[in-house]
Amino acid sequence: MKKNIFIFIYICLGFSLFAVNEIDLDYEYSLEYFQKGIRAFHNTEYELAIMNFLKSLGYKENNHKARYFLGEAYRKAGYEENALFVWNSLLSIGYEDKSLKNKISYLYHKRGMLTDIYIDKDYILKEDIKGYYNDKTIPLFLKPSQITIDRNNHYYIASFLTGMVAEIDQNFKIVRNYTSPYPKIEKPFGVAVDKDGFVYISDFKNDVVLKMNKLNIIEKQIGFKGIGEGGLLGPKYLLLDDDENLYVSDSGNNRINKYKKDGEFLFSFGTEKDGDGDLKSPSGIFYDNGKIYVCDRDTNRVVVFDKSGNYLNYFGDQNLSEPYDITKDKLGRFLILCKDKLWAYEEDNSLWYIIDAIGDRLQRGTSIITDIEGNILLTDFNSGRLLALALERHRYSNLNVNIERVYSQKFKEVHFTMTIENDDGVNPTGINASNIVVYENGKIVPLIGTSFTEEKNSISDITIIYDKTKNMARVKDDIKITVDKWIKSMNKKTNVCLVSANEDNPIIENDFGSGRLSILDSFDEKSSSSYTDKGFAIKFGSYHMLNRFSKKSIILITDGGETGKDFEKFKIDDCINFANNNDIKIYVMSFGDSGFSEIYKYMAKKTGGDYYRVYKRSDLQDLFKKIENSKGREMVVSYKSRSTSRFGDEPISIYAEINYNGMKGIATSTYYPGR
Repeated sequence: MKKNIFIFIYICLGFSLFAVNEIDLDYEYSLEYFQKGIRAFHNTEYELAIMNFLKSLGYKENNHKARYFLGEAYRKAGYEENALFVWNSLLSIGYEDKSLKNKISYLYHKRGMLTDIYIDKDYILKEDIKGYYNDKTIPLFLKPSQITIDRNNHYYIASFLTGMVAEIDQNFKIVRNYTSPYPKIEKPFGVAVDKDGFVYISDFKNDVVLKMNKLNIIEKQIGFKGIGEGGLLGPKYLLLDDDENLYVSDSGNNRINKYKKDGEFLFSFGTEKDGDGDLKSPSGIFYDNGKIYVCDRDTNRVVVFDKSGNYLNYFGDQNLSEPYDITKDKLGRFLILCKDKLWAYEEDNSLWYIIDAIGDRLQRGTSIITDIEGNILLTDFNSGRLLALALERHRYSNLNVNIERVYSQKFKEVHFTMTIENDDGVNPTGINASNIVVYENGKIVPLIGTSFTEEKNSISDITIIYDKTKNMARVKDDIKITVDKWIKSMNKKTNVCLVSANEDNPIIENDFGSGRLSILDSFDEKSSSSYTDKGFAIKFGSYHMLNRFSKKSIILITDGGETGKDFEKFKIDDCINFANNNDIKIYVMSFGDSGFSEIYKYMAKKTGGDYYRVYKRSDLQDLFKKIENSKGREMVVSYKSRSTSRFGDEPISIYAEINYNGMKGIATSTYYPGR
């Protein structure tokens, strides 16, 4: 019996040894390093991720996922040429992936290696919205008059017959209605929104303009019924200029009234008798580059004034018939809305033509605007419609979408950050959970939402990089005064880190959470360098805050001069790519001008930051406020995972699909659950 048992054990051991010999160890090692690479990638350790993906490919060259994410790690680390090389090699061996092709095309386009052969100037009709459907539905608007937009790209439409102003989002969903029982708004015609979100409404019947807050409370009554200075008779269109002065098209007095936003009357213009600046029937008003453009309906002209009300010139009388409103599109053309036609005017080419995308739909075109994304929106008073037009090439172009990072530490709670851009590199506004579909391991998952996006935008991490050259020691007192003002003005959710750029490696002088006095004392450090590597300092400072859940910015304080090794270890283009691909804005505070100043201006512009020449920019002290009020490009998407991963060692794939205003985009990623 014992002999049989020993024989059985011997046979089993033989089978197990045979099975071990059958295991593909190269494949197992490749998977192990792939997992390490993915975990490093989503932990924002891109250099470590690159190393692990290269090791994974060293064991299994045909590990296509490792090669794909190697390209992603190169992109995030700022090395876009390397990313293109890796991804093109992946395509060359037959790897088929639509999102990969989009990534390659986008990077080529971004680097100026693909250009548009021509600019398509044609518009197509994107939306035709009726404000009123039947007796069983609440009207969105009736007899829509003026339309305007706010900084969030929400549309505001004055509804002449309902006594309200409707606010709708980019998906044409109602957000809220603005109305007031006392003083009652009876016939709202004009509408404007200031930078603080206050809504200005002209009441055509009561001859006043009302300033209203988000709670539908009237804050101010502007103007009064009358013909005297500041008086109004049938106020129509409203306009706010770059100083937020208010212009009112006073139809009954045939003039334009200008007020401060607090209601103080300044002056009227357009009343030059028997002159070209005399307005007969002022309608829509448009502001651009210091000039006020007024549609004078009865004379078929657009009359141009400066901000002081001085007449400059007019145009359009040979082509226009009853012009009601005017704006400019993103191609720089004037768009003039007449009663039943939409005209385009290219001023530089003296070229006039009709935009025929709306066909014969117009009965009485009343107001027109261009939104942030270049769409054209116009109202038709008689037919009660809102029409939206889009440039044809934008209507059907793909979106470039990237899943930048996956947070799975609290699996099965999953969050990922995502960037979305159109073919012009502009981030579409108004995208929310209703535009997003997410699949995990091929199965659709219900989204929780995108609310963490606002939380992320409310937290500002700012790394100040101090160029520690000998020249900078001379202006340290001015630097301390400016930084002191910044820190004293910052809100509770803003965090500051100070990094010094030196001859050798950058140094964290003060980490996030340091006190104001400690940071200021660091500028008194007497050591200085004859040259500094600003590029390496930017890379170092950026990596130091990448893993934090926040909106991120770099402020480089420099004398603007060239030291010879300014971008030796990390090139200027790599700095820009790194910042853009990780949603970091770079601001430059320069104490001098030199040939290098143009490089700093270029870097600031390309990353969405700004360049400040000290002693010449009065708004430098408000830089922290500007950063705090800005928004990052990343959206945070949250959902509950339904997938399983044994011991956290099985990868989970994400596929995200975006549908927005006819544009589409897809993105993929892979993650391992947090342990």
